[in-house]
Amino acid sequence: MKKIYTIMMTMAVLFSFSSCDEDIDIDTLLGKMSAQIDGVEWSVSATDVSNGLGGVAAIYAEEKFAITGTSTEGKTIIIVINGINEATYDLSPLAGEANAATIYRVSVDDDATNSYYSTLGSVTITEKTDNRISGTFYFTAAKSIDDIVQITNGNFENVVYTAAENLPIN
Repeated sequence: MKKIYTIMMTMAVLFSFSSCDEDIDIDTLLGKMSAQIDGVEWSVSATDVSNGLGGVAAIYAEEKFAITGTSTEGKTIIIVINGINEATYDLSPLAGEANAATIYRVSVDDDATNSYYSTLGSVTITEKTDNRISGTFYFTAAKSIDDIVQITNGNFENVVYTAAENLPIN
């Protein structure tokens, strides 16, 4: 009985020292993405889900990453990186040097013909662990010569990724 009392008192002391003074940000634990779209703040986290819309996730396959963030109103940013290392990846297909691509969709109901595709910018993987990826991005995306969107101050943080055999991007 004395042993049980000693163990319980030790646990009580340990728990009292380990109490949280800081709030745990569940979005940081599960991943989030943010950016400015034509100067307007946009953000999404892994816990943002409404009517089947929303969330952020990543897939790793074929030495590539696909990171997708969809807000509850349906705005979507898709980043495909042809690489897996912590580095900066160019988004400039016009220069013939693109090793990443991004797509911006105003609505999840948009098909490929109504999407904005990156023409200039970059994506940087700043940290990669066994199952999480973080980084920054900015890009100019165009649907036509006179329909252009600026995506700036982009950030994806602690996004959980899973392995797949291939990237299901269309």
